[in-house]
Amino acid sequence: MQRLGSDQRRWRADIAIRGVGALLLGVAAASACWLYRLAHRFPVHAPGLLELGVAMLVVLGWGCGWAALGEGQGLFRLVELPGRHAHLDPVNKGNPS
Repeated sequence: MQRLGSDQRRWRADIAIRGVGALLLGVAAASACWLYRLAHRFPVHAPGLLELGVAMLVVLGWGCGWAALGEGQGLFRLVELPGRHAHLDPVNKGNPS
């Protein structure tokens, strides 16, 4: 994890993280199709625990998949946070004054 947090880019790690993102998007798409079939079966019914779980899987897979695919190794970049009572200057692009 220390290597992923550093500024040095490792192409293998980047490709692996983006591949996991693509895999998560595929899982989300397959789960969405499955959810559609579950929700449209007859007779009309209230959503059960299975359907709610699959819907949660779709949302989490979609969000995490796009984040991993779009950012890659940048997800683990360390970000410096300002102090607790820092005043941010909007003119200076949010840098503490």
